[in-house]
Amino acid sequence: MNGGTKRNVGLAVFLLAAVFLGALPSFAYTPLFRTSPDVAYMKLWNLPENAGARKDALRAYFRTVNKDMSEKRAANYAEYVEAAAQQFQVDPFLIASLMIAQSNLVWTAKTRSEYGLMMINWDDNRKWIYREYPNVKNLRILFKPVINIRVGTHILKDNLAKSTHDYDETVERYYSKHSLTFREEVFKNYTNLVALYKEKLAEKK
Repeated sequence: MNGGTKRNVGLAVFLLAAVFLGALPSFAYTPLFRTSPDVAYMKLWNLPENAGARKDALRAYFRTVNKDMSEKRAANYAEYVEAAAQQFQVDPFLIASLMIAQSNLVWTAKTRSEYGLMMINWDDNRKWIYREYPNVKNLRILFKPVINIRVGTHILKDNLAKSTHDYDETVERYYSKHSLTFREEVFKNYTNLVALYKEKLAEKK
């Protein structure tokens, strides 16, 4: 085996290992959010005066995704997402898209270590949650949708900051759990929400 072949084999082994270890660098996947006109649109039109249209879009999409969800619960979730987005200055449709992909809007969703709508890792985050949210004393409280969305958005804000606010890198690094399709699912939800938002804005003109 010559030197060039050895280098090619070595690179292939490195990339394969990176896939399984979750260490693929950003050049190894196709950007979705980074090149999306919908993200650019939200940077222009995610304005305070359009909160009503955003909540209308969220409420409608939540009921499309989870057909068992009541109108009241969908409206409540839309309020919680919009409030958390304003508090932490995070794109509300990114919050909602992650929430859908992680829990399918089931507020009691859980794994061995993650809980609620935004699948918060309690073991990894409980120390700072106790400090920042002293009323969240146990898992039962963390499950509450308004609390889970607020804390989950706080975590998302920090993850975005660590990724220079690159949506692709944030989702891939902190949320995909080595799934090859998770980021695509989040992106699909995001683009659907932006399309609905545009419709709601047009209706209000």
